Amino acid sequence: MFFKDWIESEQDLSIQNCIVVKFNEIPDAREKIYEKLVERVIEHYTNPKRVNKYLKDEKFSKLENYINKRIPTDPIHEKGDFGEIFGTEHLKQFHNYTFPILKLRHKHKTNKSLEGEDIIGLYIENGEITRVCVGEAKVRTNSDSNVLGEAIDQLEKSYTLHPTMIKFFSDRVYEIDEELGDKIEDLMSIEFFEQIKKDSWIFFITGYKPRKFNIKNNELNNLFLINVYFEDLDEFIPALFEDCRGYYHEK
Repeated sequence: MFFKDWIESEQDLSIQNCIVVKFNEIPDAREKIYEKLVERVIEHYTNPKRVNKYLKDEKFSKLENYINKRIPTDPIHEKGDFGEIFGTEHLKQFHNYTFPILKLRHKHKTNKSLEGEDIIGLYIENGEITRVCVGEAKVRTNSDSNVLGEAIDQLEKSYTLHPTMIKFFSDRVYEIDEELGDKIEDLMSIEFFEQIKKDSWIFFITGYKPRKFNIKNNELNNLFLINVYFEDLDEFIPALFEDCRGYYHEK
């Protein structure tokens, strides 16, 4: 749960029907949590059982090749994946959402995104799904006045019937947890999905400090915008992914 040792909220705002929370890095915290961050990024792409088996058998070259085939090298996809990983971990570590499977493990191609919502999380109480969250992640190094409108459009589209990733999750979760898989399948019922509580999240990760947030009128309930500022974002993300690719080289 290292995110709470890495970033801290600076300011809470209310704009339109949206709660905006601005985060900054805690001074000197990145160095302290960096190894955990690298390991967690790797975990989003790989099977821990296989990683542990290769480590136990000291098959370091095979492990490095396995990881490198799954972690993107294209800068655009590095940024996109970082946004999804950051949003997922934020919801898990700050808000106790559950992610039965990690979406990026199921990418068909390393430098290509999966279709559908960036982030889907479940809030589970006493074994029951009581809330669903849908998130969009946007990473920008330069000012973009349209980005939040695009994210809101994507979230609104997700609720036209039900999030498209629900179907993606259902069978995959069923393979490891039949009971939970059935409950996720129930979310595909329009009547059931309309009744369940829903949260919408936008993770806006920037290399600059936005002067304002252009949040258009919308009909989303429980809309949250998390803005996280990294002064060296342009250098930080490529370096992080490079360190992930070479993490086990010297092990």
